Parts: sequence; C-alpha cells; structure tokens
Amino acid sequence: RGRADEEDKYIRAALDENPLIAVRAMFNNRDCRSGQGERATFRAMFSFLCRKYPEIAKSVVRFIPEYGRFDDLFVAVGTDVEDAALDIWYNALKAGRSSKNVTSSLKCDSNRLIS
Repeated sequence: RGRADEEDKYIRAALDENPLIAVRAMFNNRDCRSGQGERATFRAMFSFLCRKYPEIAKSVVRFIPEYGRFDDLFVAVGTDVEDAALDIWYNALKAGRSSKNVTSSLKCDSNRLIS
C-alpha cells in the first residue's frame, strides 16, 4: 500500500491544484486511441477520484467507455459512484449498442484500437 499512498498524494495534489486539468490528464492517460493507453494508472487515479471526490467522478464516469473500456467501470464498485457506473453498463446493454461499438470500447490496447 506504500506505493498507492504515494500515488494518492500526487493525485490529490493535482486535483487540489486544478481539477479540470487533473481529470483531463487522467483521461489522456487512459485514452486508448490518441493518449497513453495506461490502464493501471487510469484505474488508480479513477479509484482515488471515486473515493475522495465522488461528485467529480460521477460527472465524468460516462466518458470511461469512450476513452477506455467498459471494465474500467468496475473500479467504482463499492464506492458512491457504483450506481452511476453500473447505469452506464445497463444503458449500453438496454440501448442494444452494435457489437462493433461495444467491441471497440472493450478491445483498446495501448495506443491502438483492435477491431
């Protein structure tokens, strides 16, 4: 947990300094098409956001499948953001999204999209 505590310190500092830039950096870090494609770093940052800044997390959770993968939403399970994250899954399934759209969101690998 020592490393996680250190990461939390930096994430908190970035969010305290400028929440908008910190959240943009978080999504750029995860963006599998034109960003870094970093799954672990994004998940650590989003987990912290869910635990410490749930209102901010709720306001951006809808972008996760677009920039990452649907399974990134599981980071929110057990937090105040859980219902919002599960609603994303539910609404995607209910809307009957085409298999290509769902597959695209699920198969991002590093900086490229696998079709």
